[in-house]
Amino acid sequence: MKTDDLIDALAAGLQPARPARLNLWLLIAAAAASVTAVALLLGVHHSLTEVLSSPTLVLKGLYTAALAGAALWLALRAGRPGADTRTPLITLLGVVGAAILWGAIEVAAAPADQRMAVWLGQTWTICGPNILMTAAASALPVFLAARSLAPTRPAFAGMALGVAAG
Repeated sequence: MKTDDLIDALAAGLQPARPARLNLWLLIAAAAASVTAVALLLGVHHSLTEVLSSPTLVLKGLYTAALAGAALWLALRAGRPGADTRTPLITLLGVVGAAILWGAIEVAAAPADQRMAVWLGQTWTICGPNILMTAAASALPVFLAARSLAPTRPAFAGMALGVAAG
């Protein structure tokens, strides 16, 4: 048997593989785990309906959703061999850059003697650990959602999934 005949015999009846996808149900479970972790760690505010209409909270929610969405898009592209990751990476960096720019404007607009307080806020000592604990609650479902992917750069894909979990 010649090489070409062997290749034809091995390839007979093959169907194109469907592209790998992130598991939507596990991503929903990750979002639910995050909300549950926030409720357990921080509690539920007694005037939640008033707080939810706050423009600051809406902007924080939009930032979080945009960051997670861009990171998941980047992880999905990084999990497909040969896929171009430039556009999702630029999108992710754009979201982070917009948040940094917004924060810099807020700090610059504050009076000079209050800039440090505006920059750090009142909860800067506990915010970081709370974000890490919340991310820990959602990390397992986020990483399991990406099991069907085949990244050629696992650390890069893992970074994107870590940002999404956070």
